[in-house]
Amino acid sequence: QLLSDTPRAMIRLYRGLVRAGQADQALVELQAWHERNPDQPAVMRLLAEQYQRRGETARALELYTRITEVSQAGAGVYNNIAYILLEFDVERAVEAATRAYELTPTDAAVLDTLGWALVQVGELGRGLDYLREALSRNKRVPSIRYHLAVALEEYGSPAEAERELEQALATQAYFPERDDAEARLERLRSR
Repeated sequence: QLLSDTPRAMIRLYRGLVRAGQADQALVELQAWHERNPDQPAVMRLLAEQYQRRGETARALELYTRITEVSQAGAGVYNNIAYILLEFDVERAVEAATRAYELTPTDAAVLDTLGWALVQVGELGRGLDYLREALSRNKRVPSIRYHLAVALEEYGSPAEAERELEQALATQAYFPERDDAEARLERLRSR
């Protein structure tokens, strides 16, 4: 077996190409390596993460799911599955998020995903508990505050929701829900 045929070597090559400003070529190499060497969990996860970042969620979900079939997947894989499923199958998202939580019950990202999924299925009380725990473990992620604010508003606590939105928006960090957070905050302030 050639050194370049090991998952570790492929991952190093990928990262080197990305650092050299050749992200597109890095992805092509990663895809080709995966085709030649299917079912290598480390490479599948890296490829799935790249698809997810590029918005190719169906391809990412397929790879994440395959990882759970061929290896003992970690919490991050199940959390990513849940995150993707939130867009179109919330019940399955709750299942995947619960599995991630069982594997890593103290991870803020996992707690956030599970809490947000529970809010989406109408389990506000449980969802709030997980979201509050997520925030207590990582106060720097504005998406956690946004999710908590939405849940608080739905739960009937608009003043708390307003405070969380203000804090989320006070950061200069990008978060995908920023526009909605601004609109929600404006609406809450005008009530």
